[in-house]
Amino acid sequence: MRKADFRYLKTIPSRNPVTRKAAAVVLPEELDRFLAEYIPAKSLAAALRTKTKSAIARMKRRGIEPMEMTHFCVGTIYERKLVATELGIEL
Repeated sequence: MRKADFRYLKTIPSRNPVTRKAAAVVLPEELDRFLAEYIPAKSLAAALRTKTKSAIARMKRRGIEPMEMTHFCVGTIYERKLVATELGIEL
């Protein structure tokens, strides 16, 4: 196994069954581990019953920064414990 370029998910090398090009695959267990530790802004917004932009703005006002990701990653992800503690809710 190797860590993906975005540092937070471990991947295993694989090949696309159609094109035979090299690919990196994240196993379901690894994704579950990641989602237990981190929460995407979209999921946070759903828990807060608001829109994603509103949830991101709320976190920014409280001084909670999203995790750093490399330039090719898209999205906003927060540490689940930090958000739950700051908001006083269970996520």
